[in-house]
Amino acid sequence: MMFGSKTRFPYRVRIHGKECGAVARALHHETKTRSLSAVFENASSTTFERKLMSTKTSFKRIALAVVAALGFGLLTTTSPANAAIDTTLTVSAPSATSAAHNETVTVAVDVTFVSTAAGETMQVLATFSDASGALSDGTGFTNYRIQAVSADSANVTNHGAEPTSASGVGGVASPDTVTATLADVTTRAKFNVVLYKAVATSTDRVITGTIVVKDRTNTTLKTSSFTVTVTKPNTTATAAKSKLWLNQASNPGTTPSEADSTLVVNRGTAGSYTAVGYIWPLMLNSADTKTVTGPSGSTVVGTAESIVVTLTGPGALALSSAGKSEGSKLKSVTVGLGETVVVYNDGTGGTATIQGSIGGTYLTQASKTITFVGAATTFTAALETSTVTRGAIAYDVVTFTAKDANGNLIQTANQGTGYPGGFYAISSDSGVAGSSLTTGSSLKYVACDYNSSRAKWVCDLAAADSGTATIQIGDSLTVATSSATSSALTLTVAGTGNTGTITLPKSTYNIGEKAILTVTSKDGNGRLVTDGTSTPFSGLRWGSTSPTFGTPTGSDAAGGNASGGLTTYLDGGGSFVSGTDTLVVYMPTVTGTYSLIGVTGGATTESTILTFTVVDPAQVANAAAIAAAQAAADAATDAANEAIDAANAATD
Repeated sequence: MMFGSKTRFPYRVRIHGKECGAVARALHHETKTRSLSAVFENASSTTFERKLMSTKTSFKRIALAVVAALGFGLLTTTSPANAAIDTTLTVSAPSATSAAHNETVTVAVDVTFVSTAAGETMQVLATFSDASGALSDGTGFTNYRIQAVSADSANVTNHGAEPTSASGVGGVASPDTVTATLADVTTRAKFNVVLYKAVATSTDRVITGTIVVKDRTNTTLKTSSFTVTVTKPNTTATAAKSKLWLNQASNPGTTPSEADSTLVVNRGTAGSYTAVGYIWPLMLNSADTKTVTGPSGSTVVGTAESIVVTLTGPGALALSSAGKSEGSKLKSVTVGLGETVVVYNDGTGGTATIQGSIGGTYLTQASKTITFVGAATTFTAALETSTVTRGAIAYDVVTFTAKDANGNLIQTANQGTGYPGGFYAISSDSGVAGSSLTTGSSLKYVACDYNSSRAKWVCDLAAADSGTATIQIGDSLTVATSSATSSALTLTVAGTGNTGTITLPKSTYNIGEKAILTVTSKDGNGRLVTDGTSTPFSGLRWGSTSPTFGTPTGSDAAGGNASGGLTTYLDGGGSFVSGTDTLVVYMPTVTGTYSLIGVTGGATTESTILTFTVVDPAQVANAAAIAAAQAAADAATDAANEAIDAANAATD
């Protein structure tokens, strides 16, 4: 000030938090009088100037009060009239006006005041309460505290340390005190009032927070309030999100599979129930959550709700839960957490539809379906191979699919027809093919099994002896007693090689010429042997001369060759496919006629099995030229003789 003296108002703001309902200290005023004798030489002028300054100061404070009232009229604040011109309190809206359980809410606080002297202090206090009164730790928020924000704060000390742990007791957050560094300047301090982990139990809860600014005399200068509504944990299951899961396996316990199985099951027998599927509920709230964290920890959604499960069509339902006996077989049951619904067949074929509802509202999840397969009416069978080897088990030799009257594939043997239930491969001759390799004890029928990886039924047959047998699929032990059968399939059982042939496309070859040699093998009844090794020869040997065949390479070497000797290859059994074996040979480089001798067809004496001749093309051409010259000479001689004979005849 240039004239006289003025009265300054020292302010302090402190946030109290250790005692509940701390009372603001009274506003402290200090009056400092400065001597103006050095400026004015007489006392009367000094007195005049003091009156003048008093009048100007009063005018300025009234004007500032009006400005402050206009500037902060929209805030929820109250303050004494003699401090409002120097102190402002700005409280932002909460970061969330509606907080879920365990959510954190932050409120920004901005305090300014004009310091009267360096070292002047102010205090800021934050309190919290609800309808029941002041909050205690853990009843409204796990903790609440004031965190100083150094950014944008100005001309203050003791500001910037942020508490890292709970600092709220009895509804009061620990206060913060700020100290002005200079006189006659605007001092600013910023805070974040943080409320951690909101808590609500059975009802929503309104938390009121109040920010109070006080001076060093504990006089309240400014206040501002805000509210936050804490919503209770959402443990209510809804039809929009909850689900049912259907599986063929039984409930795996506390963590059921959240996936459906496609169920195509046996219809069963009327009057008898067999479990074919299991349903368990998944309770979810509107946020698609199955567990929420409440005041006492995690809570599973849906503890107070249940799902009504209804089945339309064939089948029945029963409720099952731990420690309780299973309920009656019904079309509708009510299932809660920890319980399971068991689905049964009831002897009726067709498709069942299963729906769930909560409180009369159907789940938005699609309905479940189960196909109850009826009796088999169609068998489509095939032979994996038409010829099998005598004396061995032919595995999966017959495969088939089975369908009911509605065209549904049957994956389990229908127990409702035939005796004793199941599907069978029925043979016309158990001595050829049946249940056992011992013909005397072999049965004509063999039970078949479903192979899920192939989506087919498969049947094994014992090939007891060479011959043919007719195979049909039925749902009983005989064709006559089966309600449905497949078309007849002819299965051939072949023995080992007995009769064979070895042939070449022609009888004469040039030296080193390539040739395809074909070998056949049949059993004693003239049936081609099955694939594999099965030589029909014995005692094979070459005649007077043994050929040495050239060694094939590349693709010619595939499938066998006679590079090691033809007799050695055939003695090893060859490699027959449908009774035939072929191999590449390169003819010897030595000319001559070669004969392969041996025994085949059960003969007791040897016979020639193969004969071929190898020639040298050059030698053949030379022999031909000599023969042609001789023929020409013979022709000339004959002509001369004929001329002489003619002359003699003329003379005579």
